[in-house]
Amino acid sequence: MIDGQLILTAAGGWPSTTNGCADVVKVEYGTNDVDLYLADFDPDSDEYMQWTVVMPSDYDGGTVTGVFYWLADSANANDVVWGLQGRSY
Repeated sequence: MIDGQLILTAAGGWPSTTNGCADVVKVEYGTNDVDLYLADFDPDSDEYMQWTVVMPSDYDGGTVTGVFYWLADSANANDVVWGLQGRSY
């Protein structure tokens, strides 16, 4: 059962200092003038992006599960490996 969700988008994140992805850019799609914030990742190396978030008040320190939504900029088949790391202060 899902008690709460955190939605992390490219608009709220930034490239990590070490092995960071490309800078976040805003792209406007011509149809309907929809803007999206995107972050490009190099296909040949491990790159990282990070966010700072406050956990929901009912978070009890249990497991956090990530679900990733992404798109490729070409029609080529691509292998993608996603990971999620966290740290508390």
